[in-house]
Amino acid sequence: MKTNEKSRIAVITNGSPLFTGDAGSGESNIRKWIIENDYLEAIVGLPEQLFYNTGIKTHV
Repeated sequence: MKTNEKSRIAVITNGSPLFTGDAGSGESNIRKWIIENDYLEAIVGLPEQLFYNTGIKTHV
């Protein structure tokens, strides 16, 4: 990402970072900061078993 220009990035992850952490925890505060600062464009849920030999749900 370039800091002086508008940029977009995509992250592929399992669902754990999206849903773990109680309210007020570090994970929750990070998600809150991302949303409040309008850095989140979308969360796309991908089907299970999209990646070879794994049944975990993934998100972009």
